Amino acid sequence: MWAESEGVGRGTTFFFTIEAGAVEKQAGSPIDHHLNHHTDELKGKSILVVDDNDSNRFVLSRQLKNWGMVAHTAASAEEALAFLRQAGEIDVAIIDMGMPEVDGVWLAKLIRQSERWRNLPLLLLTSIGSAPGGMNGYRIQSEQGLFAGILTKPSRTTHLAYALYRIFDKQSAAPKESEALPLLLPGDGEAPAEATTPQPLRILLAEDNAVNQRVALLILRKLGYEADLAANGLEVLDALRRQPYDLILMDVQMPEMDGLDATRQIRRTDSLGQQPHIVAMTANAMQGDRAQCLAAGMDDYISKPMRAQELSALLNRLTTR
Repeated sequence: MWAESEGVGRGTTFFFTIEAGAVEKQAGSPIDHHLNHHTDELKGKSILVVDDNDSNRFVLSRQLKNWGMVAHTAASAEEALAFLRQAGEIDVAIIDMGMPEVDGVWLAKLIRQSERWRNLPLLLLTSIGSAPGGMNGYRIQSEQGLFAGILTKPSRTTHLAYALYRIFDKQSAAPKESEALPLLLPGDGEAPAEATTPQPLRILLAEDNAVNQRVALLILRKLGYEADLAANGLEVLDALRRQPYDLILMDVQMPEMDGLDATRQIRRTDSLGQQPHIVAMTANAMQGDRAQCLAAGMDDYISKPMRAQELSALLNRLTTR
């Protein structure tokens, strides 16, 4: 393992080498099984991909074609609208949020003005933290009437397949319990029972690590909760200015503004009305760290990596309260 740098402010490249042996092909994992089940429903569907980045369009359209979909691409809102004016059957469109001149939201509004495409399902691709209203993951936004779903970039193959599957699934807006992806983490013991109805808490997840974000969102969804996402303390404060939250799961170590400083700011702000319940998430399990979190104004403390049983017990206490 080694690193090469061109100097201060120019960036550093890190290298490593490994030796790995080849193994025989093994039976697919449960995730592979569910992914195959979802993608079987996508074969033959026609899809439009709108993204100004050439590489993104190429990678995304190749993946969609691997699932048997008929993929069309457009590099701008103007190209997309021109295509739709003369297109035949289109079943769904994936739109990038951060396009120049006309962004993904405005393009969606323009598409909705057409009588022919008023009901075309639209998926929005957005960078973490920049989705409209702070929404992230592949949370379904049916109440907005604009998008069938929002995915963060880079979107995982399983998330994209599941989001598309949900659009074409006419029987249910969520997978049956037998189809749910396993979310039990090591050390959890028994998996918590899957919630059958959405739970009432308004939750904000503050976490800068993409892997931790996805794990936490999947566990929450397994328990019947949805959450908005913030990548640092500044985004937490912005989210609270837009709407109140019952619970903030606050990572302690985040860039720009960490969880402790964000909590202190929240507790000093009287204009918020009802103060949220703030739970610290930290990999440090020392008693002094817990005391530091509580001194900053946090109400509770859970350790990382997040455990489904621990989070379930916390949510049950809050819901009951």
